[in-house]
Amino acid sequence: MLFFLVVCVLLVCVNSAPEYNSLTDLISKEYYLKNTTTTTIATITITTITYTTNEIEQTKRVADSINKSTVKMEMLLPPILVFICTFLTILCRFLKKFYMNNNQCKAAWFFCKTPSEYRRRREAVQRREIALNQLIQQSTPTIYSIA
Repeated sequence: MLFFLVVCVLLVCVNSAPEYNSLTDLISKEYYLKNTTTTTIATITITTITYTTNEIEQTKRVADSINKSTVKMEMLLPPILVFICTFLTILCRFLKKFYMNNNQCKAAWFFCKTPSEYRRRREAVQRREIALNQLIQQSTPTIYSIA
């Protein structure tokens, strides 16, 4: 059992991918852009050095542009996601209202209600409660008289 555990740990350690902190770290460790060419002819050595330094500068520019775009995305992504979630929430609420209203849309859903509308609704609820209470009070004596 212990042998199996050791073999698994070794396989994980051997097969794990290396981790890099940044793009420049990746480039420096994976793409060895160092000036290792040594020749006896001076012109070839100079052109190789300039070519290698141009590649390094180019990769640094690419890394800088990637870092800048990453920072921009970190700033823009949360507000965009909040907007999308808010829009979807409102859309789902109106779709539920539409479904519950037998697939009919009302204009009142899209406008603010006035204080008189709230007062009218509250009075309608009170009238319904009064009517229910009267029904309960009228039906109570008949229930006891039957039993």
